[in-house]
Amino acid sequence: MRSRTLDSGLEWNNSHLLKGEAAESVAQLKDQVDGVIMTQGSSDLIRTLQEHDLVDEYRLLINPVILGTGKRLFAEGAAPVAWTLTESGATGAGVQYCVYERAGKPQYGSFLLDEQE
Repeated sequence: MRSRTLDSGLEWNNSHLLKGEAAESVAQLKDQVDGVIMTQGSSDLIRTLQEHDLVDEYRLLINPVILGTGKRLFAEGAAPVAWTLTESGATGAGVQYCVYERAGKPQYGSFLLDEQE
């Protein structure tokens, strides 16, 4: 993790706080760590890593939002509703899209649909 404001250690397991130049710090970390390094959040950091050829893979999480409000459509605390992915793809500009259809009604505390029981 790289932070401009955090000075002390992190509370997350297997986390490293990077200081100084991001590209140099991440390059050193890649040499030291045998495994996956995951970066979350900062578009500035991702651009920097990309410019220095330090990105091997992108795993993008798409959170649908209601346009205009910026609120997540499936936010925490929302009533559970089961959906199934029926179509997905990308536009010519690289924008990802997903089409979901209603698929039963899950029970609270369960990820199972009616037809899976």
